Amino acid sequence: MIKIEEWQLREFLLKLDDYHKLKYIRLLKIDENKAEVLYSFASEELRFKYLYLIHNPILKIPIILSFTRFEYIVESLKLIDDLSIQLKIMASLEEDLRNRLFYLCKSPYILALSTANSFKLSMLNLVSLDKRVLVLIGLPDSIKQQYLESLSYLDRMALIYSFKAKRLRDDYRFSFEKKFLFDLGIDSTIRFGLEIEVEGVYADLFKKWNLSMNSFRGVDDASLVMGVEINSPKMKNKDESLSELYYVLNLLKRSGFFSSSRTGGHIHFDANYFDCKKDYYMLIELWVRFEKVFYLILNDCYCLPRVGVLKFAIPFKDSIHHINYSLSDSLFIQNIHSFQKNKYGSLNFSHVHQDTNTIEFRIPNGSLQFEVWMQNIKFLARLMMISKKFDQQLLDEIDKIDGEELKFKFLLDLLFSSKEQEVYLKRYQVNTCLLEKSDYPLKRILSL
Repeated sequence: MIKIEEWQLREFLLKLDDYHKLKYIRLLKIDENKAEVLYSFASEELRFKYLYLIHNPILKIPIILSFTRFEYIVESLKLIDDLSIQLKIMASLEEDLRNRLFYLCKSPYILALSTANSFKLSMLNLVSLDKRVLVLIGLPDSIKQQYLESLSYLDRMALIYSFKAKRLRDDYRFSFEKKFLFDLGIDSTIRFGLEIEVEGVYADLFKKWNLSMNSFRGVDDASLVMGVEINSPKMKNKDESLSELYYVLNLLKRSGFFSSSRTGGHIHFDANYFDCKKDYYMLIELWVRFEKVFYLILNDCYCLPRVGVLKFAIPFKDSIHHINYSLSDSLFIQNIHSFQKNKYGSLNFSHVHQDTNTIEFRIPNGSLQFEVWMQNIKFLARLMMISKKFDQQLLDEIDKIDGEELKFKFLLDLLFSSKEQEVYLKRYQVNTCLLEKSDYPLKRILSL
C-alpha cells in the first residue's frame, strides 16, 4: 500500500470542491493543515459550521476574518476564550463591523480600537465608569487634559503617564505625583532591569512610547499576541525608578493590558556584581539544587508557570553544553556565555560579557502586580548575595538535609527574616498543592 503524507493529502484536498473537502478533512491530523483546507471552502456557511475542527484559536483568525455575515463573527468570537486573540480579530475588522460589535456589548476594548476620536467620545458614557480611562488613554493629549480633574488619583496618574508630549507629561507629574521610596533590603551595588511582557488593545501604541522620563520603553515581541514588551531602565534599591515602575504598572493595568499564558516577567541583574568564578559556581549549584522549587515560588500564589516555559525557560541543565570550571576567573567570565546552547534557560548567562552583560532569570510569569515584581527581585537579588558570600561548605550543608521542603526552609533562613519568608513559603505550599491537584502539562519540569 502506498503511504500518503499528510501534506500530500492537504494539497489534494485543496483542489477539490466543498463536498469532497468536507468528506475527507477529518483525515487530516495537523491543525495547520485542517485550517488551510477549511479556509479554502467556497461556502461561508460551511467554514463557520466546521470551525470547531480547528483546536488552535490562533489558526481560526483568518477563517473568522473571512466571514461577511455579522452573526458568524459574533458567534465565532464567543467560542474563543483567549482575550488577546479576540482583540486581534476585532482589530482587523472593518470599522463599521467593530462599531456594531460595540453597540452589542459596550466593551471598552472595542471602543478603544476605534480610529475615530469623535466616535470614542460620543460613546464614552456607555462604558462603565471604572473603564473609561482605558478609552481616554488612546486619545490625543489635548482631550486627556480635559478629564484629569474628574478622575481618581491612580486613573489620573495613568492618564498623565500616557501623555505623548514629554514636557506636558513631566509638568503634570511634578504637580500631581506622589513619590514612594521602596527598600528591598538588598545590596546597593546590585543593578537590575525588567522585561514586562503584556498583551492588550494598545500593544502597537505602546511600542512607540517612552513611558516615563527614565526610559521604560515598549518593544515588539513576536512570541505574544497583541503584545508588547516593556523594558525598564537599570534600577537599584531605593531608586526613583522603582517609584516610576509602580506608576508604569498602574498605567499598563488601566490601559487594559493583562498577563496571559504567553507572557513572561524576566529579570536581569548586572553581571558586574560577580567578580570571580566562585560566585557563578555558587549561583549555578544553588540553582540546580532548588530549580524545581524556583519554578513554584517565582510566581504568585495560584499561578503555576506559563506553558511557554517549555520553550522559553527550560531547565538549566537542558540549556548548557558544558561548564568549564578549569578556566581562570577572567577567562571563565569571558566565556560563560558560550557554555549555554541559547538564551532560553531558566537561568541564562548568554548575555554575560556580551551585549547587556547581565545574568537573566526567565522563570517568572508576566505580572502587572507591583508587589509580585518586588518579591521576585528581592528573592533573586538575595540569592546572588549569598552566592557571593558563601562557598562549597554551604552546598555540603544543604546536601546533608533530607527532603525538599526542609532544604528550602534552610535556604529561606539564609535569605530572609522569619517575617520576610512568609510570602515565599505560602507560594511554595499553595502552588505545590495546586500542582498536585491539577492536570498540569508542565509536571515533567516540576518533577526534576
